[in-house]
Amino acid sequence: MRGLPLRLQCLSILLVLLSGISVATQAQVFEIDRSTLQLSLGRGIDYLEDPSGELSLDAVRKSTQKWKTYPKETFNEGYNDSAWWLRFRLQSQDDFPLERRLEIAYAVLDKVDVYLENRDGVLEHHALGDRVLFNQRPIEHRYFLLPIYFESRDSIDVYLRVQTGSSVQVPLTLWDVDAFAVNDSNRTILQGMYYGVMIVIALYNLLMFGVLRDITYLYYAGYVICMPLFLASLSGQTFHYFWPEATDWNDQSVVLFLGGVVVFSGMFIRHILLLKTLSKLWDHAFRLLVLAGCIACALVFVTSYHDAIRIMLPLASVVCVAAISVGFFAWKRGQPSANYYTLGWICLLSGGLTLAMSKNGWLPVNIVTEYATQLGSAIEVVLLTVALAQRINMERQMRFEAQSEMLKVQMEVNEALEARVRERTTALEEANEKLVRLSNTDALTGLPNRRYLDETLDHEWDRCKRYQHSLAVLLLDIDHFKRVNDTYGHPAGDDCIAETARRISAGLRHPSDQAARYGGEEFCLFLPETDEAGALTVAERIRTLMASSVVMAQGQALNLTISIGLRVLIPNDNIPLSQCLHEADLALYQAKRQGRNRSEIYSPEMPHP
Repeated sequence: MRGLPLRLQCLSILLVLLSGISVATQAQVFEIDRSTLQLSLGRGIDYLEDPSGELSLDAVRKSTQKWKTYPKETFNEGYNDSAWWLRFRLQSQDDFPLERRLEIAYAVLDKVDVYLENRDGVLEHHALGDRVLFNQRPIEHRYFLLPIYFESRDSIDVYLRVQTGSSVQVPLTLWDVDAFAVNDSNRTILQGMYYGVMIVIALYNLLMFGVLRDITYLYYAGYVICMPLFLASLSGQTFHYFWPEATDWNDQSVVLFLGGVVVFSGMFIRHILLLKTLSKLWDHAFRLLVLAGCIACALVFVTSYHDAIRIMLPLASVVCVAAISVGFFAWKRGQPSANYYTLGWICLLSGGLTLAMSKNGWLPVNIVTEYATQLGSAIEVVLLTVALAQRINMERQMRFEAQSEMLKVQMEVNEALEARVRERTTALEEANEKLVRLSNTDALTGLPNRRYLDETLDHEWDRCKRYQHSLAVLLLDIDHFKRVNDTYGHPAGDDCIAETARRISAGLRHPSDQAARYGGEEFCLFLPETDEAGALTVAERIRTLMASSVVMAQGQALNLTISIGLRVLIPNDNIPLSQCLHEADLALYQAKRQGRNRSEIYSPEMPHP
């Protein structure tokens, strides 16, 4: 340097000094003592990107690349293929040994190598990650947990190498052993409450599906089951408790459960909002999202986790945004269950955004932000359950209204039918009565016929016998009727019979008195509650009516008379009705023998014809 100018010599010396300062630059130092219960190690740590992923610890130490200082609370570089080195120093300020726990609170990191070097140069290496069997972890925990021991005023240099197909997130915390146990216990209780709520709601909806056979409840149960399974896989709990040796499946399960959330939520949304009738466009959109979710799930088995999760996460984000958008659309259209539905999805999205902002350092890391997704999804499923219940009530009310309307229509139909039945019944009764009258009425005279006479006379006979009342039986016959038929013909004879019947009816006074055509030109009358004097009065009145004026028959004026035989008695068991009729007939023959046009009362002395 002697040959150089003084100014150049000074500049050379300054460059050497600056170079030495750069080489001697140390990692970020975090001081701890026994009062340090929890220390976040994100902000200020040094990091180095290794795009090739081939650098070793020695190569990193000797690397000429410049380490950078991370400015945020949690190291997060998103999705990339690089390996990342982190370094920092932990410096104990106490004069006695300390034991701490280093926690890496992101369970889906594939490979995490941790190198610990104390001030004596002793190097300790731990190979972690979810590509390593669970039982090989130094401490069995769903997150990556390392014990760190400090001697008096000891310092430990920590190097971490992280390479993963998932998001490169390295939330680092140094814990006091007891403080970590308390915090982890609280987290476990909260998670237990969350999973308990989800299990109860899932079982409730499966039961509702079994009872109602409504596929909406099955889709909702599938969604409620997949959501906590996805979060449990993301937080390492499924790897811890269910498949600690299935490292490949552990990666695949995260994507599959998230795919289940996408598929089941899409189908559930289509049914609970009745998109088929509400909007064909939204219905087709969710059909496509469900199909895309199924395809993304299938890709898990033919591609890497890195590629599959890069497809599934944007798809899940689209479904979440679409779910809220269609919720507002349905709410605006007056869909009754859309209000609770929309609020539920907003809670889920808010929980996810809160967790994401805390991971990026925009919100403080605490128990609320750490479990914001679980809290949001728990509130969401409760609100969605309320929305389902509201839909049940709506459908029940609609069914009730429909049933009421159907009942009203049915009552109107029944009333109309009953009126028609009454009309038909009345008409049928009238027809039957008419038929009975026709069957019991003589067509020529309009009087009851012999059939009706037999039935009615039997009834009156029995009644008078029971009550010991008098009954009069009269037999009437047109005098010289054969001569009318022979002289003027049968039509004239029919006219005579018809007119005789009319005059007989005119001669009756009491409603109980009955007259009937007995056969040919002969008629029969029975008069209940009538003695001989009363019966003779009726007979004479009819006989007089018959003889008082001529009968017009086929244009001919004929003088007709009648003969009447009477039998009056109180019916008893010694005299049958047939005998009574026979005795009235004997009286009639007696009237004929006595010159006709007269009335005769039966007496036992009358001769037989």
